[in-house]
Amino acid sequence: MKQFALIIFSLYLGLSAVGGSSISPEGIEPMLKKANETLSLADFARDHHSYRLARALYSDALKLFREIPTNTASISQDVLKFKIVYCESQLEAVRSLVLREEQKASDDKRPGTETYPVENPVSTTAPSESVSTPSSSTNTGVSSASRINIDTSLSKVSALIASNQPAEAREILMSVLKANPDRVDARMLLVIAQCATKRFDDAYYIADALVEEMPRNPLCHILKATALFGQGNLEQAEVSLLKAIEIEPRCGEAHFNLAQLFLEMNPPDFDKARYHYMKAISLGVSRDEKLEERLKQRSSTVP
Repeated sequence: MKQFALIIFSLYLGLSAVGGSSISPEGIEPMLKKANETLSLADFARDHHSYRLARALYSDALKLFREIPTNTASISQDVLKFKIVYCESQLEAVRSLVLREEQKASDDKRPGTETYPVENPVSTTAPSESVSTPSSSTNTGVSSASRINIDTSLSKVSALIASNQPAEAREILMSVLKANPDRVDARMLLVIAQCATKRFDDAYYIADALVEEMPRNPLCHILKATALFGQGNLEQAEVSLLKAIEIEPRCGEAHFNLAQLFLEMNPPDFDKARYHYMKAISLGVSRDEKLEERLKQRSSTVP
């Protein structure tokens, strides 16, 4: 179970979402600058309720961050991966808001009149650096200083989880969410911390809500699978992992978790476990000696 939770934590950091490394070193700095400016504008548009513009800007920022190689000295891997996950979660959120606006406009429209909501104008000048700090809150009353403090707390949480101190991480997350319950990144981390402390029912409750809010985010489905796995509900965990792969076929972590899941079944399904393990390896997931030892228990061919 610990190994399952750790690979989920790796996915939270965005390991499967990073693009290739074909960009020349001199081209990375301008691309990173453009990505950060685009993200700042996206946050600004979202906070001023210009959700259609925010949707386009988050999509553009996500594409740019994914194209930046992980081995660049211009930005740490963890920060890059965090920004990718952040863009994905915000993109899902503003898509839902756009759909809600469109539905309201359709309901309110009367014959012979146009009553579609008018979006607030957004400046084409990038906001200050403090605005670009990743935040999953759509509450315009949250100050930049508060966002920075929360992000600092979440960085500490990530370090605690990585160093196998989930109980301490959980306490910090509970405080963060008490002050700002809409932080998607904090809720995702809390699922991981709850699983690592064997609070699987609580983890499932949070993960299931995340899936409801962001049904096209593969990470939400994998987090739900983690909780289900801990509850012993392997069949539903399999369903959630397959859904994640349906949404994002390049998600090596989902394949890796399926490999572990099939080895836990009674009896183990070595064929499927081997297939998904090799698929995960081909997608960049590191080899695992313990899992490979279990796979050697029975000789089989990959489907």
